[in-house]
Amino acid sequence: MTENLASYSLTRDTIFHQFFIKRPDLLRSFVAAALGVPESSVTDFLISNPEIPPRNFIESCRLDVSMKLNSKPVAVEVVAQNEGDVQEPSLLSWSRVFSSSIERGRSNPELTEVIAINIMDFKLFDCPEHKSIFALMEEDRHTRFSDHLQIIHYELPKLPKTLSSDDLELLWLAFFQAKSPKRRELIAQKGGIIMERANETFNSVIASEEFKELERLRLEASQREATLIENVDAKWKNEMARKEKELARMEKELAKLRGLVKAD
Repeated sequence: MTENLASYSLTRDTIFHQFFIKRPDLLRSFVAAALGVPESSVTDFLISNPEIPPRNFIESCRLDVSMKLNSKPVAVEVVAQNEGDVQEPSLLSWSRVFSSSIERGRSNPELTEVIAINIMDFKLFDCPEHKSIFALMEEDRHTRFSDHLQIIHYELPKLPKTLSSDDLELLWLAFFQAKSPKRRELIAQKGGIIMERANETFNSVIASEEFKELERLRLEASQREATLIENVDAKWKNEMARKEKELARMEKELAKLRGLVKAD
């Protein structure tokens, strides 16, 4: 596994989860940068799903956060994804977080603002911008209907090549994308103490026995999935072959019947 570590990035499920569980202060830094607010305005920051669901490594790329932004309750979901469908799962996930934030038993519950932050290591939209922000608003006038829904999409392949030490949001996104120790070190040098801590934490995570065990479980899960797909595929092929034989037999029987009808 050692020789593969250089190509790993923070969007890898096992690293993403361990990284931010070890250092929730770094997740707080990223969330504040993504929202464009001072980190001091983010308080009562708590990750509500720190455990990796058993043998479900896709889920481990999602962290749910409850926090206060300028003393106002806000729920944030941070997702890292390397491929696959995004829009509908993002809406479903947002609705789950939104509904779970409503206090049961209250006739007029106070709604909590819910923000989804999706970090995608692939291109999704036909535009040059690497950041897209979606909200409920009127189609023509763009009048915002509610502040309770916001979905932020980051497309890492669209990041600018040049990094600025003053742009913490961009430094974080570049760190998510980085797939080599050299690149992470460069970002750490530009980003000061926050990104230096991020680099140290990344190196600590991939060197830990816990990470190695998660990678082993991840490989086992992947192999089981591949075997299951292979077995289903083989079963489907056998069933198709059986049906083709049955169809050929029925066609022969039909041909015989047609011959008898003509003879009569």
